[in-house]
Amino acid sequence: MVDAPGAGKFIEVVSATVFLDFNTTAYTDPSTATFFISYDNAGNGIASFAAADLALATSDKVQTIATLNPPNNVSAVSNKAVVLTTDFALATGNSALKVRVSYRVRTAI
Repeated sequence: MVDAPGAGKFIEVVSATVFLDFNTTAYTDPSTATFFISYDNAGNGIASFAAADLALATSDKVQTIATLNPPNNVSAVSNKAVVLTTDFALATGNSALKVRVSYRVRTAI
C-alpha cells in the first residue's frame, strides 16, 4: 500500500479507509477471517478488522478503521513498507477492495 520510505525514516499511518466496490457476486463466507494493516508483514500491526464486515457485502461498502496502533519501537519499523494482508483467501467473489491510507513520513530519532 505504501512503499518503504528510505533509511532513517518510518511511516506514521494517520487513518485508513477500506472500500468494497461491489460488482455482482459476494465473496465466500469469511466469518472468522481478518484483514491486517502492518509494517512489511512482520507482525508490527497497525490495525486489523473483520473481513466479514466487508467481504460479505452485497452492495458498495465503506469502513473507516478507527483504532490504529502507533509503532512502539521506531527502529523496528524504520524503512518498512505498509502492507495489507489477510489470513484467508478471497474466493468466488468479483468485487474490488480498495484501501486509502493517510500517512506521514517521519524521521526516526
